[in-house]
Amino acid sequence: MVTVGEILKEARLKKKLSLSNLEKETKIKKEFIDLIENNLWDKLPDYPVVSGFIKNIAVFLDVPAETANAILRRDYLPKKLYINPKPDIESKFYWSPKLTFITGISLLTLLVLGYLGFEYIKFIKPPKLEIQKIMK
Repeated sequence: MVTVGEILKEARLKKKLSLSNLEKETKIKKEFIDLIENNLWDKLPDYPVVSGFIKNIAVFLDVPAETANAILRRDYLPKKLYINPKPDIESKFYWSPKLTFITGISLLTLLVLGYLGFEYIKFIKPPKLEIQKIMK
């Protein structure tokens, strides 16, 4: 079974182009071109990037881009994505308008209760009695 790397390498050699010349013409690093020609998919970027590389190289080498991308879909194994099932979003503290409202109401309530408590204590205390001696 022919791979997309073999097809592109054969077309490049048919046009007698080196990796450096192909790099200059397509603006794709020759390391990436070499990895594509050797079908080393695990060392390449994600599929959409590789697909764009294949399309650009195929167009420059006069290989049908649709065919090259179809073969790429067959050859390229998707990379395993590691997804955290429980993101740590809830554990991070952030200040919100709701928290501002609750804090404001709590402070106002404490202030009013403190004032009422202070006035109640003044109310239940006996008055201060001062005795002054008046001299005649």
